[in-house]
Amino acid sequence: NTYKVTDVPLPFKYAAVALFLPIWKWFYYAPNTYKELKTSEWVKSGRELPEGYDPQAAVTVASMLDPSRSGIRKVVKPSELFFDVLGP
Repeated sequence: NTYKVTDVPLPFKYAAVALFLPIWKWFYYAPNTYKELKTSEWVKSGRELPEGYDPQAAVTVASMLDPSRSGIRKVVKPSELFFDVLGP
């Protein structure tokens, strides 16, 4: 959405897409898949999801580094994401 609403020249938009392409799975897909797994495990164990946790919100590498997203960080621990999912 950022690229749709900003007045950035088209070549810069294509360059941004080209830079993002090789890391797409690492940056977005893997963290979201891991979030779904951890959410499912959390619910199956009978625990209530923490306050401030939005199961519909996307989890990315950047959101894991954001201290204001404490709800998601209780379910998906950043250290587990970085060392168990993204590290290998």
